[in-house]
Amino acid sequence: PNVGQNLSDHMRAMVAYQANELPGTTDFLCEAALFTSSGYLDTPEPDIQINFSAGVDGFIPPEFLGGDLDQKTVIFVPILARPSSRGSVSPVGATLKDGLRIDPGYLTNPLDIKTYIKAVDIVRDLALTNPLKPYCQKELCPGSLDVDAYLRGHAQTIWHPVGSCAMGATPEESVVDPAFNVFGVDNLSVVDASVLPSLPSGNPQASIFAMAWIAADIIKSKINE
Repeated sequence: PNVGQNLSDHMRAMVAYQANELPGTTDFLCEAALFTSSGYLDTPEPDIQINFSAGVDGFIPPEFLGGDLDQKTVIFVPILARPSSRGSVSPVGATLKDGLRIDPGYLTNPLDIKTYIKAVDIVRDLALTNPLKPYCQKELCPGSLDVDAYLRGHAQTIWHPVGSCAMGATPEESVVDPAFNVFGVDNLSVVDASVLPSLPSGNPQASIFAMAWIAADIIKSKINE
């Protein structure tokens, strides 16, 4: 019953500035990153990640550029590192040929909105610091828009979905057991990001590699039995 439930993702939106000085070209989508805490969680891990880069073509919504697509820009990308909202993946019709409905459930928990507004406040404080002032002369987005409204119109994935086949102790609360076996189905394992019950604060790639390494040993031992 939990297949497709518990979908979680690192949501992001752009906070972009017009620069007076040329910020230089970027070799990476993220030149630097900050992990910090909103102070709203009772646990010690960071719940906000903020990426920074010189302007990247196509990342700033064009309506905020006022038609000047060649202007000098820098971007901050606040990310909900520990989202509380949950979404789902479900079939549209009776068979998979009918397609799937993916609902990320972004911002359904008010705590996520509160946390993201805090993240934007941190970005704005950073933009006022002396090293960044020349590159942050005018806020392009969200600008004068209400942050909540801006998020609901422009928030999107940063490609870290997990949780829709979550690992756990029982089928009442999860889909696979700690050995990656699907509850109630013989000889079926799931080994990908979907078995992570929740997101790590950082990018989940390293967690997935480690998990795959462990799963490979488990599956190999079954074959050799």
